[in-house]
Amino acid sequence: ALFRTALAQAEAVLNQRQIEYDGIKNLGAKNYRSKIDLATAESALAIAKADVTRARRDLDKTRVRLPYAGIVREKNADIGQFVTAGMTLGVTFGTDIVEVRLPLSQPDQRFVDLPEASDFASEEKAVPITLTGRYRGREASWAGRIVRTEATIDEANRVTYAVAQVADPYRRLEDSPQTTPLPVGTFVGAGIPGLYVDNVLEIPRSAVRGNGQVIFVDDEGQLRIRDVDVIRSSATMTYVAADSVTERRVVLTDLEAPTNGSQVRILGEDDKPAESDTADSTESAPETSEG
Repeated sequence: ALFRTALAQAEAVLNQRQIEYDGIKNLGAKNYRSKIDLATAESALAIAKADVTRARRDLDKTRVRLPYAGIVREKNADIGQFVTAGMTLGVTFGTDIVEVRLPLSQPDQRFVDLPEASDFASEEKAVPITLTGRYRGREASWAGRIVRTEATIDEANRVTYAVAQVADPYRRLEDSPQTTPLPVGTFVGAGIPGLYVDNVLEIPRSAVRGNGQVIFVDDEGQLRIRDVDVIRSSATMTYVAADSVTERRVVLTDLEAPTNGSQVRILGEDDKPAESDTADSTESAPETSEG
């Protein structure tokens, strides 16, 4: 009410200044008023117009509008409550799209081809994905797209986040791509299309030392300690690049002090016993398969 009253007063003053200006202008044309009087009236009219503009802007600021279709998440003020400049009136979010941050470890990023942070809004580089979760106690899925990866690495867990967008999560459109609403705050998982990797060896995880070394046995029955390129690991198996090694027999026995070139005996083979200066008898895994 105060701002409406201020606007009405400013408009009344403007009308008065306009009448005064028009009268002085007409008298000035007949040489009954000086140019100084006309300039003063013109200045007063300009000030009145500025006051009306300011009063309208102040009144407009009393109406809270969103520049997008959205939902109010929190309301911190009510009708009749006095608020001050800078006070938070509420929290809202848009309903046209929602974004989901998907954490990717450094090894995971080796097997996916995702848009970079600079590729934001690049339609041709977006990656279609399917998000899965639960809605009202039932399994549900939503169609989305990975549109970018964030430009920084999380300092706490050293992961990079890929950002997926889900259009019309509340199914407000008639031609919505979603079959189930996706409320903000829902926990979801995502399946991201991966890359194929050729020429890979599958090795028991227990055979890989902490510094990325594997002990092999060559065709002459001698130990060969190799630094391998570990591509990925599961709970029981490790996958390494096959071109980083030439041997295909892996030592599974825990050796106390293995050295390159030590002669070994392999259980189940009719080899001659190792010499006295060779390593203890060890057991080798069968030849690993390539995939």
